[in-house]
Amino acid sequence: MNRFIPFISIGLLSVLFFQTGCDQVDAPFTQNGGGGGGGGGDVKRTILVEEFTGFKCKNCPDASKALHNLKKNTYNDQLVIVAVHAGTLAQPNIAGNYSSADYRTTEGTQLAADFLIDFVPVALINRVPDVGSSTPFYSKEIWASVIAAELEKPAEAEVELSATYNASNRNVSITVDGKFLTEGTDQEYLSVYVIEDGVVGEQDSNGVHIEHYDHKSMFRGSVNGLYGDRISTTVVPLDYTFTKNYTYTLPSVIDPAKCHIVAFIHRKDVGISTVRQADEVILLP
Repeated sequence: MNRFIPFISIGLLSVLFFQTGCDQVDAPFTQNGGGGGGGGGDVKRTILVEEFTGFKCKNCPDASKALHNLKKNTYNDQLVIVAVHAGTLAQPNIAGNYSSADYRTTEGTQLAADFLIDFVPVALINRVPDVGSSTPFYSKEIWASVIAAELEKPAEAEVELSATYNASNRNVSITVDGKFLTEGTDQEYLSVYVIEDGVVGEQDSNGVHIEHYDHKSMFRGSVNGLYGDRISTTVVPLDYTFTKNYTYTLPSVIDPAKCHIVAFIHRKDVGISTVRQADEVILLP
């Protein structure tokens, strides 16, 4: 697994996610190459924010609240938030307070390790590194300004995501349609994640133990593996389109009424990664 390389140019890093509970139905990626144009046009850029947190982190609730207020009050569906519980402050105590639940995942722990996350709260924002501090992540004080700067850039791709739920077998049928608005590389990938909103549990908030805290956008796992699916084995041309279908069995610990599905296109190369576009849908709107 490649770790962050600070001297490589902007837009970087490896992408990581671990496959769990997924029966994949492969549909062909289809190319509709050629054509003119380029750039985002009327397509709204949507960015991915991976917020690293822990339920023993006293500063995390204020950071999370500020981030979700940006989504609710300013950017709405142009901001996709995935809250990853990882590290020592996400590890339950043996007894007493903060021993009731474990929100860590194998994927989240690996993600934190590969992106050198050693404290929380911090966030990855479209996997673009903080060149000012030579880290792949950003401190909470500058999340808003980095998000605003990322959203000023033109959209590089379109992602349209849909999902339906079968209560009889807890299967989720997922369809992702994508289109490249700029030329890509031969290392473009599609990743699909599962998050759960409104998970009630313990949390330290500014040194105060909260027994019934509302955890938002909690990362629960990936649908299509650690890195997702490679979109093309050759250079992706402008106007390249694809469709991908998945069937995912929702684990019993996840409430389907609180479940969201997230999908994004990213470049994954040696030491380099760029999130091109993301989308999010509520499973039971």
